[in-house]
Amino acid sequence: MNTDTPSQTSQQRSRTFANDPLHSAAYLNGIKTYLAMGTPLRSTIPIASATASFRFLYRYELRRAGTPSTGMRTHDVYNCPENFRSSVSAGTEASELVFLTGYPSRQWLKEISSHYNIDFRFLQSHLDFLPGARRDWFLGSSIPSRNRHCARLLIPSIVFFDSDVREISVRELHEARSSCHMKLREKVKNFFGDSTIQHGQSIIRRINIHSGDMMVIEQAVSISINNTASGPRVIVWSDAGDPEDSIVTPNTPRFQKLSSTADFCPVFFDRGVQSADDTNITTFNVSVNGNIIPRTLQPLAVLPSRYGETLDWNEVSTDPLSLLEELFRFQASAASQYLNMLRDLTTERLAQTPPTGETLPSMDDILHLDYTKTVLIRWSAHFKTLVGVLNDHVFHVEAKLLKDDDRRLKLKLSLLKDLEFLQAEAETLITVCDSGKSTIMNLSTVFDSRQAAKDSSLVTELTKATNRITFIFLPISFVTSVFGMNFRQFGQGPLSITIWFAVALPLLSICIFLTERKAWLKSWRSLFTTRTKASGGLQATGHR
Repeated sequence: MNTDTPSQTSQQRSRTFANDPLHSAAYLNGIKTYLAMGTPLRSTIPIASATASFRFLYRYELRRAGTPSTGMRTHDVYNCPENFRSSVSAGTEASELVFLTGYPSRQWLKEISSHYNIDFRFLQSHLDFLPGARRDWFLGSSIPSRNRHCARLLIPSIVFFDSDVREISVRELHEARSSCHMKLREKVKNFFGDSTIQHGQSIIRRINIHSGDMMVIEQAVSISINNTASGPRVIVWSDAGDPEDSIVTPNTPRFQKLSSTADFCPVFFDRGVQSADDTNITTFNVSVNGNIIPRTLQPLAVLPSRYGETLDWNEVSTDPLSLLEELFRFQASAASQYLNMLRDLTTERLAQTPPTGETLPSMDDILHLDYTKTVLIRWSAHFKTLVGVLNDHVFHVEAKLLKDDDRRLKLKLSLLKDLEFLQAEAETLITVCDSGKSTIMNLSTVFDSRQAAKDSSLVTELTKATNRITFIFLPISFVTSVFGMNFRQFGQGPLSITIWFAVALPLLSICIFLTERKAWLKSWRSLFTTRTKASGGLQATGHR
């Protein structure tokens, strides 16, 4: 019987990279190197934390004697692996729900992988955004056959800024997005390098910035389900770390002024109304080291310590899907609020585009719509993936362990309906973006056509004016060339200048008549028609 821990197995298997290119995904993305490192060195780009030690593990026993079946469930919180090791008996297969939060440490990874015998594919799948020690292996956890024991939820967190300016230029938005991207990359490098990142600090996968008064943080929640003799053991790894952790904000002139006003948007879903003593409302300020700490708590960061308020713990103790219902409801509500935000921004942007075609629409709007569409495509694909996860056997439980299979089926159908609704909403917004882009392009075409017609009319008028000048200049030039300067008034000949006028004026009149005859005839015809209609009207009135 092999008694090696997963970390030892990983280190042994990784030595065969040179002569064996076929490997499990569990040994990739730098986890082996990270676990084999010694004491961390000081980072060249230090990222200070808000507190000395963050909480990392929350543990709920599903069958704990003397606890109520509904409402708040007592749980154990651990901020260091030594306390966890001394408090939890090794080798026990208790039915429990475990939350891991934020960045791990090497000690924590070794402890939880050893205690819970976690498959390294679960660790790799949650840390797949991290680059390898030397190169990126481009292996994401997207193949269903490799993920039949895991599931992943994407959770958006909306962050508001106290700003009256929502519309900012595309250049400013791009600079803000690039700034956040660079900050996230530096944080990732520090994790695998000479890291000063503490366990429990929040992992941020992506930051979406759609306007000047808000941004959206995308984080993941990975779920691993193992059925033990005592019941299900569910491990949930959330990117959101300690509620008092700082967040990443754009390092640009506009957003630097607003960073201290960051507020998380609450997530609204079915929960009991809490009393003032239970809500633990906290307000933070900017820390002295410059890291931005939001003035309000992040909902996803609070969820592990407040989980299960809407659950009947006696009912969910045997069914992982029922146990995770609140997490799925939370994700659906947060995603719905994000889609509503995108709908409002898109509708507002399109409403500002005049539909008359008299002014040139801003091409920046197309760039905004393209960015929004890209985000929506990713989320639509995620909702579709979650539908497949719920239909797969990830949440399969033997029928003999279920107390009420009909209730479980209703719950599954309800969750599927929520996901299908969100996917349909995302697809609808994608269609709105495409329609908006087409409308802007059509309005631009109409404006260009009108402008071309105006330019053509101007060219026609200039051509007519040139013709008039030419017809006036030619007879005068002709007469002058014939007579020259041989006039007695000029002292150069016997002829009188009257002869010049006598010849030039009739010739000029003939040229003007030839030039303007069409306009005169049209004007006379219009005048004659008007008089005829007026005369006919008077006769009809007199007859009566």
